[in-house]
Amino acid sequence: MARSSSAICDSSDTPAPAAHLHPLVRELFPRPHPAPSNQRAMKHMLPPKFALAFGLTLGLPASLLAQSTTPPPTATGADNDELVRLTPFIVNTDRDNGYIAVDALAGGRTNTPVKLTPSSMSSITRAFIDDVAITNVRDALRWSPNVVPSDYLAGKQLANPFNAWDYNFRGAGQSLQGGAGPGRNYFTFYNVADTYNLDRIEFDRGPNSILYGVGTVGGVLSTYTKIPRLDKNFLTPTVTFDSNGSARFEADFNRRLTDKFATRINALYDRNRGWRNNDKNDAQAIDIAMLYKFTERTSARVEVEGYKAKNTLISSTYGDGMSAWDGSANSATWGAAPTGTGTRASQSAGWWTANYNVWIPGLASKGIMNWNGGTISAGIDPDGIPAAPYAGYYPKEFKPLYSWMNGGKNYSTAKVPVLPEREFTYGNGISKPQYTNATAYLDHSFSDNLDAEVAFYRYESKQNAKDYEGASNIFLDLNKQLPDGTANPNYGKPFADFFLSQQQQNRTVTEIRAQLNYHFTADVLGIPLKQLFTGAAGQQRITWYARQYMAELVNTGNNDAAQNMIWGRLYFDQPNAEMNIPDVVNGKVVAYVPWSSDWFDFDETYKLKSASLASHTRLWNDKLSILAGLRHDNYDHNKVQAHSRSRVEDGASGTTYSAGAIYYFKWFGLFANYAKNFDPIGPGKNLSLSGTPFGPAEGKSFEYGIRISTDDGKYYASLSRYDSESTGRITTTKIDFAGMWKNYYDALGQSYDTKRTQLSYDDTEALKVKGYEIDLTANPTKNIRLSATYGKPDSQIQEALAGQRAYYAANLATWNTATGGTSTPATNLKSQLQSALNTLNQNAAGKTKTGLVDYTASVFVNYTFTDNALRGFSIGGGVARTGQQYVGDFGAPDGQPKFKYYADARTSTSLVLAYETKLRHIPVRFALNIDNVLDDTDPIVTGYHWGWMDPNTGRNIASGYMLPAPRTFRFSARFTF
Repeated sequence: MARSSSAICDSSDTPAPAAHLHPLVRELFPRPHPAPSNQRAMKHMLPPKFALAFGLTLGLPASLLAQSTTPPPTATGADNDELVRLTPFIVNTDRDNGYIAVDALAGGRTNTPVKLTPSSMSSITRAFIDDVAITNVRDALRWSPNVVPSDYLAGKQLANPFNAWDYNFRGAGQSLQGGAGPGRNYFTFYNVADTYNLDRIEFDRGPNSILYGVGTVGGVLSTYTKIPRLDKNFLTPTVTFDSNGSARFEADFNRRLTDKFATRINALYDRNRGWRNNDKNDAQAIDIAMLYKFTERTSARVEVEGYKAKNTLISSTYGDGMSAWDGSANSATWGAAPTGTGTRASQSAGWWTANYNVWIPGLASKGIMNWNGGTISAGIDPDGIPAAPYAGYYPKEFKPLYSWMNGGKNYSTAKVPVLPEREFTYGNGISKPQYTNATAYLDHSFSDNLDAEVAFYRYESKQNAKDYEGASNIFLDLNKQLPDGTANPNYGKPFADFFLSQQQQNRTVTEIRAQLNYHFTADVLGIPLKQLFTGAAGQQRITWYARQYMAELVNTGNNDAAQNMIWGRLYFDQPNAEMNIPDVVNGKVVAYVPWSSDWFDFDETYKLKSASLASHTRLWNDKLSILAGLRHDNYDHNKVQAHSRSRVEDGASGTTYSAGAIYYFKWFGLFANYAKNFDPIGPGKNLSLSGTPFGPAEGKSFEYGIRISTDDGKYYASLSRYDSESTGRITTTKIDFAGMWKNYYDALGQSYDTKRTQLSYDDTEALKVKGYEIDLTANPTKNIRLSATYGKPDSQIQEALAGQRAYYAANLATWNTATGGTSTPATNLKSQLQSALNTLNQNAAGKTKTGLVDYTASVFVNYTFTDNALRGFSIGGGVARTGQQYVGDFGAPDGQPKFKYYADARTSTSLVLAYETKLRHIPVRFALNIDNVLDDTDPIVTGYHWGWMDPNTGRNIASGYMLPAPRTFRFSARFTF
């Protein structure tokens, strides 16, 4: 229920209106064009116009002086003490010391010194956010121990536009779509928060029933937004440009209207451009907060925020569908049998045996054509090998692990495609996330010992993703004629096909809660005592509306939706062309319509009631701090499928406990904490394979360690060990049984049993999670501030995929009857069966949880010059590294010992050069941030093929990779009026 108060002058975070600055942006940072290959090495050097930008920005204060007001005297310590005394539910971030967070809400949503909180947590303060130029919370993860994105490409990659807010704490696995999402002021918030209106980012690791009760055993991320100040007026605009052509504008405006009423407005305009082709991300936001102090004991706060964005969805990699082509085979006339070898039917990659309706933006005059009967190239089989990022990336040959692959013979990689250029992307899907949220607080102190807060929260988000599906492989068009018999202008060109679709996801969160704090000081047998008791109760309602729409020809008289589906085709001479399919094409009506059966279409409601009690005891002048509590949760869950109207109704209740203590020997402390968690099934989950709903996941954790906190505020450090267990947790590891049944029926030439080919389900797992964490922040001198973190997680499977194991065993003999032929469906099914077996073996008891990173580590140091010659200048730099990520066991046939394989480690380097001064009494800060300082652009391996191997090394072939962003320069200027 609590929130943070913001730094008075140093937290400039919100964009000013960009109208007067756009010409400057366009002149100094024109949209970059792809550079010729011989120039790409120079593309990301510091542009010469940065110097001009720096000089011109110095003149901005003169144009802004007409809007400035004389700043009032700075707040006194008494003012701040009064603010904290009257509002114990607010964290006063003015007390943060450099990178050291002094107070937090992790002790039960009540302002508590971090040093006295026995649970594990770390914070990224506003000073750190500014130094490193963090613009969203995903970018902050690398600077905190033991937390990584669940999916590094979520929200940006084709086929994966949703759930970018999902994070993996301590290797416990992702928090799942719809499940325990991140928090904003400890309210549920299903978005990647921008930092324009944030004072702090907080990582609460491990279960903590007192704080949030409902959550994963790994932890949760929360943010504190800025609140109005009654002690100062200020306006802080910030402008930022980068070497990719981005422009970002922020503005933070606080106005004390009376001694009792203040308002604060933060605004954002962000025109972000990535280094890859067609990587465009535009966002606008505004946050309006108001604070009214009725009396010395009663105050009310209201905050309303609106945000909307538009992002392109693109892909940098694609699978090989070309390397088997003999170089000459083609179909001379439409539908003619191809000559030569290395071809396949154009529709054989899917389950469309009649109409294969394709829309090509570059051939709009031809309308939608039926490409059934066309000829395309073939690639490696079984597939799963991406195009090489550069020539020579793969060995000259692949060796099959199994004799049925390529007849047991090696496969030449001479014709495996190579990316046209490093910046290459294909696709132009559009994602439009938007949200609004409103929060209201009423705080009242009944006496010097009794405080209460009532809070209301309403959150609404909508996200639409259109034409976002990815293409598995890229093929060559080998048809010399189009389906209408005319010459094919795209003959011989590589292309990607993907079905045109649109998905809508809407969420709402409505929550009301109340908290009562009773606190007192006493002297018990000569021992100084500070005691706090809290009681809280709340009710939360979450709804989730999800709909899947497919582009189809309507009113055709054909009731088979698969025959009416429309595919989009992108040729690689125009890889980012927009689909822009009209409503009527050559007399045929086109619309995005619901699928004929349940896909991702449901209405879901989740209601949670909670009540908690907590105690915080502080003895011997804070030498000993004891924090304990319990919380009871009760939930009801209702899910209705949109088409079948099938309904799932379930619910459960549980009581969780938390108890911990920390004892200080002056600056050196020892702590221990035990906590449990209760995690109801989140929205969007399916029934088990046996048709029953799942109950809540439960977890428990014990952690202990040492903590250092000096009274002079120079050092804060924590070294902790944790041992956790989680049971009944919904897993994201699922075998594609529906796809296996489709290939089974195709291989036998039988019609589909839709109960099998449209099968949706979920499954569970139990994990044992343990490890170590180190967190250090310090200000050893007045010139230096530093942050260092280290996390060493371990996550092992105790039990997993029980439902899938039983289903696989029950149907294996049936599937095997369709694997004897040489048709594409038969080969695909054989590959799927092998992959399914690998998945089951990979998730056996005692196995390491896939996705676990070896470690996380970071260090960042900033030095501020104070002598006369360099006064006002500062320089900072740091490195963040995520160790190798476990992706599975490979390298030997079934029944033989396999070997652990890891994705590459990831390293981020950052440098900042800043200058703070005053221009005509106006505080200003200019900064140049450099990301990927060493310009390391080598591909990062993310996965391996289960069957193809390198004959020279005996290792499995890398079947997935990411290309890191090259060196990027970012210039910012901040003014405080």
